[in-house]
Amino acid sequence: MLGALPCQYENMQAQLDTSLIKLWLIICDDLDFQGAEKPKNIQEIREWINLPSNEEQLRHVTQLNLSDQRFAVTPLEISKFKNLKSLDFQGNKLRSNPDALCSFKKLHP
Repeated sequence: MLGALPCQYENMQAQLDTSLIKLWLIICDDLDFQGAEKPKNIQEIREWINLPSNEEQLRHVTQLNLSDQRFAVTPLEISKFKNLKSLDFQGNKLRSNPDALCSFKKLHP
């Protein structure tokens, strides 16, 4: 039974990576990279989103339309979008809502 755990973790990590890439493709054209190159892989994307110097840009994102993107899981980094007022996940196959969604104080029901 324990042998299945690493496989389950890898599958979950792959789903999280895929969902973050989908999110990134939706938002990256609206971000200012200030002359730097856009992140090209999942590690660079994750690092860029988590850099404190990029928090201000992420605060400008107030709407995310993630409908019909085949999300199985919500990317953990969605919690970085502190000023979300509108979030559309319609048409996805999410198995659960992450705790991060509960932290959005400005999100309209």
